[in-house]
Amino acid sequence: MKKHKGFILLLFGAFFYFWLRGAISLDADFGWHLRLGEFIAQSGVPRTDPFSYTMPSYPVISHEWLVDRMIAAVYPFIGYSGIAGVFSLFAVGALWFSLQTVAAARKEMWFPFLLVVGSLGIFVGNRPQVVTWFLFAFVLWIVRDAHRFIKWQYLLPLLFLLWANVHGGFVLGLVILTVSTGYWLVQKKVSAVRAGGIVALSFLASGSTPYGFGMWQEVWTSMADPSLRFVIQEWMPAIFTFSLILWLFVVLSCFLVYRYRDRFSGLDLLLYGGLLLAGLSSVRHLPLWMLVALPLTIESLSFFIQDAQKITEGKRRLSQAFRLLLVISMLFFLPDAFAIIRGISGGYDAKYPIQAVTFLQDKIPTGEIFVPYNWGGYLLWQLPEKRVFVDGRMPSWRMETNSAKESAYAFGEYRAFLEQKVSFTDTTKKYGITTLVLPITRELDPLTQWSIFISNKVFALPLSERALMPQLEKAAQKAGWKRVYKDTQVVIYQDTTHESVLYR
Repeated sequence: MKKHKGFILLLFGAFFYFWLRGAISLDADFGWHLRLGEFIAQSGVPRTDPFSYTMPSYPVISHEWLVDRMIAAVYPFIGYSGIAGVFSLFAVGALWFSLQTVAAARKEMWFPFLLVVGSLGIFVGNRPQVVTWFLFAFVLWIVRDAHRFIKWQYLLPLLFLLWANVHGGFVLGLVILTVSTGYWLVQKKVSAVRAGGIVALSFLASGSTPYGFGMWQEVWTSMADPSLRFVIQEWMPAIFTFSLILWLFVVLSCFLVYRYRDRFSGLDLLLYGGLLLAGLSSVRHLPLWMLVALPLTIESLSFFIQDAQKITEGKRRLSQAFRLLLVISMLFFLPDAFAIIRGISGGYDAKYPIQAVTFLQDKIPTGEIFVPYNWGGYLLWQLPEKRVFVDGRMPSWRMETNSAKESAYAFGEYRAFLEQKVSFTDTTKKYGITTLVLPITRELDPLTQWSIFISNKVFALPLSERALMPQLEKAAQKAGWKRVYKDTQVVIYQDTTHESVLYR
């Protein structure tokens, strides 16, 4: 794409926006990524789980081990905000590669670009998944053009060797490579022997990991677990994502690309449609679809403008429409602006038990600590002496066990514990839990109550953790546990029947 002075400005604005969001919003999984990277530096990649007291013998496969190791290496020097800058560069790099497939820089590109940046804002953060965006966009840039594919194909096996050690998204990358190779073979644009050899080498390269081809097993374990789509937000169908700017881009893009579908190659339309279905099925895939959709939407918008200008008064009306679109897009960014301002002034205190963990650091319990799923990574980071019931690595972990002190499915047992389908006393005794760290649940606003009702009654989704916390607190009180700490966000209950061994 030919560069113009606004192109670099758009990318810089995107970087600054991503960095602000990443720096002020703590990713729920960052803590265990950091701790795992530190563990790898000291002991090598784990073979069993070092961080949970529910599944310590689970044969863990860390499919993001290389990024975790890099996080642990640079964190002492650049801190959390610096790491946010690194991941923001990867996100902007993905956008840059995506835009390279646009025939020429056009002034109308800013509107789809702003929508995509705003949409990615709800996904961006300090997480290895962002590196997959970059690698995916690079592979896409290579395979979408037959001449570029021929020129760069020998780099692909090395790229997948790296990708397989960075993030499980390499599997989708291999699917894209295979589909694209098949398309160019049908079009007789590439050599069957050479292209087939590149695909085979890329698949073989994905086995060059500390776990061999075990990375495939880990990816399949998550992809084949239907329960994730009902309880883990990023795995849910896109219909449960309430982002006006995201849906504005989806509608605009689908309308324009469908209208000018005959202007695009079969490969472009196949990737566009396939990834759109994947994104609608599980919202975590929508960023990858956006990287495909952005250049096609820009091109389609250009075709639309050309057609409109042929109509009487078309140019003037288009100018008015673009001014209106600018106002609309800015309005969609206002909620993010307020969130960023609140984050700058208050940090992420409201989402994580910062003061409560400080209290526990001074008086570390000898027994195990129970925290909600989204706080597991934070506890591992801030209180490395302790392990957790469950964290972001574990929703799909299942195994056979004969141990009375170990779970066969910790996430399922966690949900059962929240829903009081298992005995509070039996579960806490089984794992030696002496401390509960729970969020204070205030009266829900009408919109949230309506959302919970629709999700639970209409779509039969399990109740959210937020809705379940009050009954867990009541169970602790009924069992005779005492409240030992409370602030505006968090309450701590402890089993004080064994005070002589409660603290170290």
